[in-house]
Amino acid sequence: MRFEAIHFPKLRNEEHYQFHNEFDKLIENTLDENMLIKSHVYITYHFLLIDIGVDLDSIKRTANSDEIVIADEDRDAIFQSLNENIKTALDDFSPQKKQAATRLGMVINKNFNLAIMPFDEEALAMNNLLMDFNNYQNEIAILGLADWINELRIKNNYYNSLKRDFLIETSSKTLSRIKGMRLLIDAAYMKVIHRINIMIFVNGKYPFSYFINKLNLLIESHRELITQRQEHNFKLNEVLVDN
Repeated sequence: MRFEAIHFPKLRNEEHYQFHNEFDKLIENTLDENMLIKSHVYITYHFLLIDIGVDLDSIKRTANSDEIVIADEDRDAIFQSLNENIKTALDDFSPQKKQAATRLGMVINKNFNLAIMPFDEEALAMNNLLMDFNNYQNEIAILGLADWINELRIKNNYYNSLKRDFLIETSSKTLSRIKGMRLLIDAAYMKVIHRINIMIFVNGKYPFSYFINKLNLLIESHRELITQRQEHNFKLNEVLVDN
C-alpha cells in the first residue's frame, strides 16, 4: 500500500486549492491529532493553505464585480442567440444554408461550451472564436449573421476592456503570489507525506489504511481532471486539423 503520485503543475489554481483543501480535511478527520496535527510540519502546511485560500477569494471578488458580471451575461446572451440561429439553420431546406450552419457549428464546437467556462477561459475562447469567424465570411453572409457577430464582437470588446482595466492592479500581484505559494505548499505537502510514511513505518500500515485509500482516491480524481482536459484539447486540435 503506497501513496499515488500527482503532478501538481498541471492542476489549475482552483483544482490545486481544492486538492490541498480536501487533503487537509482528510488529515483532520482521520488521523490522531497527537500523531500529526500538532506537528510543525503539518501546521506549516495548514497555514500555507489558508493563505492561498485568502488570495483566491480576493481574485474571485475582483473578477465577479457587478459591472463585469453584467457585461459577461450580456455577451453570453448574444452568443447563445447566435448559437441558436446556427442550430436552427441546420434544419433549413436549403442545402447551402445547412452546409454553412454545419461549418459555423464546428467553429463553435471547437471553442466548446463557452457560456459555462470560468471568466478567464471564456474570454480567451471568445476571442479565438471571433478570430475564427473571420475565416467564414461566406457562411456568415449566407445565414445573414453578420449583425449578430458584430454585436458579439462589440459586447466582447467591452467586457475585455472592463476586465483588463479592473484586474491590472488588483489581481496581477495576487496571481504572482499564488504562483509562488503553490510551490511552497506542494513542498510542504511532500514533507507531510514523508512524515506520515515515517509514522507508518513505526506504527504499521493498519492504522493508516483508510487514510491511504481515501487520499489515493482524491489523487486519482484530480489526475482524471488532468486527463480529461488533455483529451479535450486533443479533440479540439483534431477539429483544427480537419478544418
